[in-house]
Amino acid sequence: MKNARGLSLLLVLWLALTAFALADTQSSDKTADNDFVRQMQELFEAQQGSETATNDIVRSLVVQGVKPVPESVSIWTDKNSYTVGSEVRIFFRLPRAAYVYILNVDTRGDIRLVFPNYWDRESYINKAGTHDLPRSSGYNFVVEGSAGREYLLLIASGRRIPFLDRLVSGRGYPLTGSAAATLKEFRSWIRDSQPWAAFSWTSFEVETDRTPWFIPRPQPPVARIQASAEEVEVGTTVSFSAKGSYAPSGTIRSYRWDFDGDGRTDATGEAPRWTYQRPGVYTVRLIVEDNRGTTASTSLRIVVKEPSVLVEISSKPSNRQVYIDGQYVGRTKLKHYLSPGSHEVRISAPSGPDFTGVLNIPSGARSVELTVTF
Repeated sequence: MKNARGLSLLLVLWLALTAFALADTQSSDKTADNDFVRQMQELFEAQQGSETATNDIVRSLVVQGVKPVPESVSIWTDKNSYTVGSEVRIFFRLPRAAYVYILNVDTRGDIRLVFPNYWDRESYINKAGTHDLPRSSGYNFVVEGSAGREYLLLIASGRRIPFLDRLVSGRGYPLTGSAAATLKEFRSWIRDSQPWAAFSWTSFEVETDRTPWFIPRPQPPVARIQASAEEVEVGTTVSFSAKGSYAPSGTIRSYRWDFDGDGRTDATGEAPRWTYQRPGVYTVRLIVEDNRGTTASTSLRIVVKEPSVLVEISSKPSNRQVYIDGQYVGRTKLKHYLSPGSHEVRISAPSGPDFTGVLNIPSGARSVELTVTF
């Protein structure tokens, strides 16, 4: 049956409801008792000459005043009911390539844009057939909410729906606005664009006591740091690498480095270098971000010491064992590098008492000499 121009809206709607009853007698309990869903039905008229897909709880319609789509679209979920924490898969069938938008109506009447979303931004499906969501392993849908009936509304169109595309800029699943505002946007879009468009809906039960809506759970990236040295002297350039970082749900798109712990980004890129000009203990922080906008961080401690000072130790007679801070370092006459500060020096004699003393090395000194006579 083709659309007949001149029929009253009342007659068209009556035919639509009659077609629904005949096409899906097994799903009388799926009546769209939600007010927003009902008004969306009234905004779309019956799709003529189509066959409803078997085993799908669907309603197939086409926008008033535009060319009917000879094939139906349909949407369904992998189960008829869910409990809190259950993962959901969404399936839909298209007769042709189209821009696809899926709205979720929860038991409070909140209307959210399920697809496209922050993690799956492209609404254009470039071929006919059956498709499923999520389209990648980067995120999943989990039901959370109070007991009641949820609705999923599929709108397929030959053109983009700009007011829905704009919502995708925010994270997660954005609210579309009140039912009245959302319907107004749809009416304006239909009036101004006159696209071919098809509509389908399904529903499922939520067996829980909290507010239901889909929450995506993408796996975050993993940040890892490597450094050429973790204990260096002032003036030393340290090479860093984030090569071990990875993104289970996509790819790493940015690296941000803070080398001195002040909270500001000092460098970007996978393999930067940094020269420390002052002694101290520094916390190096790396933040990685994947292509879905998810971030992760890790840190590494770098100890920066003052430059070592050349210490020359000699004795009379020579060839005596030398211990510095309890460690054997050689025999006199010897050269050894020490950091500025106080160090215990012991020089052992073959007979008689050893020499034991404290060697104070000032900061900024280039060399220090110590001579002991027995």
